[in-house]
Amino acid sequence: MLELIAQNPGLRMLLLVLLFATVAAVSFFSTRAVGSRQDVRRRLLAAGPTTSGGSTSLASLRTDRVQSNWLKVVDAIEKRGLSLVDTKDKAIRQKLIAAGFTTPHAPRVYTLVRLVMVIGLPVLALLFFWATGASPSMTRLYVTLVIAAAFGLYMPALFIRARADRRQ
Repeated sequence: MLELIAQNPGLRMLLLVLLFATVAAVSFFSTRAVGSRQDVRRRLLAAGPTTSGGSTSLASLRTDRVQSNWLKVVDAIEKRGLSLVDTKDKAIRQKLIAAGFTTPHAPRVYTLVRLVMVIGLPVLALLFFWATGASPSMTRLYVTLVIAAAFGLYMPALFIRARADRRQ
């Protein structure tokens, strides 16, 4: 079949035209779907609720529910005595706002995520060693756990920086 297409210039041209038509049709319908979503969003914003300052609110029921769940988790942890307020709270808040996380509790959630990842990734590494039956030397185990903890410490910052860069 491929030899027939390779030898016949008419079939090659037909295959290229069909490929072009397929790509054009997929592009057309995907941009049309995105455009209709943007039209719906524009209409909802025009008729949507406004905040006390008169500006339109971009929140939805789903994001409000998720944000309130994060706030509940953060408040429950802080009630148990673990403060999630960072010493560089203003700098973190500015980075989070640039990344699109504008809620007042976003820095505390960010600190919680970092804390969970610093503890959770080394635990996952230990579970991986246990599940595979590997018995690494103490040096290798130590290095692996330190790398996992460092990864958990710096990955949220890299994620926020990448998201802020993408929004700009």
